[in-house]
Amino acid sequence: MSLSFEQIQHAWQVQDPSLVEKLCLLSQQPDPLPESPISEDELTFERFLHKVLSYSFREQPPEAQFAERVAIMAVLESKVISV
Repeated sequence: MSLSFEQIQHAWQVQDPSLVEKLCLLSQQPDPLPESPISEDELTFERFLHKVLSYSFREQPPEAQFAERVAIMAVLESKVISV
């Protein structure tokens, strides 16, 4: 059974007693494949994690790491909101 965010939202609104089970199912579903390939320079959450967990990123001063993380997250959030 494949669930969508709309189905979860509806379950929340109607106070469906199986909401928790539906959330668990949704969390275990694989991410849907994109309709077109993602370009190499396109920022994704996985690429964000790869960057901030890299050794070269961790060598930077904490203030620089924080500033860069905030800037990257702002870009990611703007993409989510515009979708």
